[in-house]
Amino acid sequence: MLRFPDKGSTPPPLACKVTPGMSGNSGKHDNSTSTTAKNLGTKFDAGRETFVAKVQVRDTPRKAIFTVVGGEEAGQVISIPNQNVVTLGRSPECNIRFDDVNLSRLHAHLMHVGEEYIFSDARSKNGSYVNDIRVEDAVVLRDGDRVQLGSSVRLRFTLVDDAEEKALRDLYYARRRGGLLAAFERADQRGDLLEDLLQAREFQQRILTHPPYIPGVVTEVIYRPLDLVGGDFYQVFPLPDGTLRVFVADATGHGVKASLTTVLISSEYELVKREAGGPAQVLTALNQRMATHFTHLSVHFTAICADFDFKLGLLRFSSAAHPAPCLVRGNTSRELETGGPFIGLMADVEFPEWTHQILRGDHIALYTDGAVEAFNAANEPFGEERLLEALRCAVAAQKPLGVFLTMVLEQFLNGLPLADDLTFVDIGWSG
Repeated sequence: MLRFPDKGSTPPPLACKVTPGMSGNSGKHDNSTSTTAKNLGTKFDAGRETFVAKVQVRDTPRKAIFTVVGGEEAGQVISIPNQNVVTLGRSPECNIRFDDVNLSRLHAHLMHVGEEYIFSDARSKNGSYVNDIRVEDAVVLRDGDRVQLGSSVRLRFTLVDDAEEKALRDLYYARRRGGLLAAFERADQRGDLLEDLLQAREFQQRILTHPPYIPGVVTEVIYRPLDLVGGDFYQVFPLPDGTLRVFVADATGHGVKASLTTVLISSEYELVKREAGGPAQVLTALNQRMATHFTHLSVHFTAICADFDFKLGLLRFSSAAHPAPCLVRGNTSRELETGGPFIGLMADVEFPEWTHQILRGDHIALYTDGAVEAFNAANEPFGEERLLEALRCAVAAQKPLGVFLTMVLEQFLNGLPLADDLTFVDIGWSG
C-alpha cells in the first residue's frame, strides 16, 4: 500500500484577549445552529457537568413565507406581513394580492397566533386547498405545506431564517436574470425545482444526527451550509466499548452536487464506522469502497475520524487531507497533526494515525475549512491563528466554543458571506 507523510503543526502561543461584548448578540440572524447532546432547548450553565442544548446563534425567531410553485413566477418569495390576520385574494385591499381572475376578491385568511399560522378559506368561489385537501375548517400550517388558492395559485408555506430567505430570493432572481425558467421546467414540468431543494435540505438535516449524551462530556456542533444544502457531513457515534467516535467530512465544492455527495458518504460510512481497528482502519475501508465502487462519479472529499477513550484519557485520530484538529488546554490552544490523501482518489492507500493523552478540562475541536477560509473586505483569510485565538478566548469567557467562534467570524466578515460550508464539532471533557 502507498503511505502518505503527515504534517505536524505547533504554532507559538498567542495572547488571549477577550473583547468586551464579543460574546453578545450582534442582532443579525443566520442559519447556524449549535447542537449538543440532550435536553434540547436548555441553556448553557458553566457550573453544570454537561452542556446540553440546541440553540440558534441568533435570537431572532424563524419567519413564515410563501414561495410560488409552478408557472412563470416559480420560486418567487412572498413575505407574510407580521400581523395577527393576513388577507389573501384578488382585491387591492388584501395584504397578499394575486392578479388572478380565478381568485375571489377576498379568498382566504391567515391568522398568526403565538407560533402558529392558521389558514382558513373566506367562502371563496373556487375554494382553497392544503396538501390537496379542500379547506372546510381552519387548518394549522406546518413547514413545507402546499397551499392552493382557486385552481391556479399554488404556494409552499415555509419557515425560514433571514439567511435562508435571502438564499431563496437570490435563487429566484438569479433564475430570472439568467433565463433559467426553461431549465426549471425541464427539471420538473410543474416548476417544482425549488420545492425539491427545500425537501433536499430537510432530508440532509435528518441524516445529520444529534450527538449522544455522555455524562461529563460536552459535545457541541455548529453546522452552517453556504447554500440551502451543503457539502459537509458529521456524525458523533458511541462504540460498544464506550469509546466516542467522531467523523467529519467535507466534499469538494458546495451546493447541490456536494450535498448529494454527503448522502453517499453517509451511506458508505454506515458500513464501516464500526471498524474495530481504529480511525485509520475506518478511513482506509471507506476510501477502498469509494475508490473501488464510485470512481465513475469522481467523488473526492477530506475527512477526519477521531476516537475518544475517556476511561484511558486517550485521543486517537486519522486524517484524509482534512484540517488539523485543535487542542484547547487551559489558556493555550494548538493544532495537532494532519496528513493523508483525499478519500476516493485511489485505492490501496493507508492513512496516518496519531495518539494523544487528553486531560479533564481539554477541548478537541474538529472542523471543516469553511472556518478558516473566510475572507473579509480586505481579502484577508480568517486563518488558523484567529481560529486558535477564538477557541482560547471562548474557554476563558466560559462560552460554548462553536457559538463563540461563529460570533467572532461574523465580526471578522462584517456582513460578508462565508466562502464555503462550515461544520465545527467540539468535544470537551469535564470529567
